[in-house]
Amino acid sequence: IAAGVVPKTGALLLAVGLGIGSLLLAASFGAVTLVFGSLMTAAGFLYDFPLKRTAWSWVPYVLGLPILPLWAWAAVGASPAAARWVYPLGVLLALALHIANALPDDEVDRRAEVRGLVQRLGTAWAVRLLLGCYWLALVIGFALVLSEPAPQAAVILGTIAGGALGGWATTRAISEPRARVVFGALAVGCGLLAISVVAAITPG
Repeated sequence: IAAGVVPKTGALLLAVGLGIGSLLLAASFGAVTLVFGSLMTAAGFLYDFPLKRTAWSWVPYVLGLPILPLWAWAAVGASPAAARWVYPLGVLLALALHIANALPDDEVDRRAEVRGLVQRLGTAWAVRLLLGCYWLALVIGFALVLSEPAPQAAVILGTIAGGALGGWATTRAISEPRARVVFGALAVGCGLLAISVVAAITPG
């Protein structure tokens, strides 16, 4: 959009169309999945407007992303006992991802007078918060996987791989907080960790 390749009107129509389509698909699984789908969609729109350039830009991340596994469990009718830990875990991962995504644009955002979370915290404290969120999430994730009676080898390997990749990304953030590779690596690492935890605690 910024480069003029995609017209604003076209992007808006596409966003609205996809949003409606996703809600219709969510409704086909039942009322609970529709509620979860509505909350995730609303979080996405809240991020795009009006919170993206404010100190509250992190809120849609921590509200929307952790709902995804709850939506999936509701869709298939599964409700694992450890599900209560998934949302706190998702909040930590989502906040870490938000900071990693915002750090590379810190200087540009400051020149544009954007006052997001990273700008208010400062680079050093933003990186500290990123590390704290991710590593606490990693500890919780490993605890959930290992608390299962007989976790599958693939789940354990996925947890280790996700932890290692995320660990590398957070370590890189210490020395190069504005490196764009940090967000990409962290996103994959968080994804692997989340998938492994959900697979470990899902019944059957």
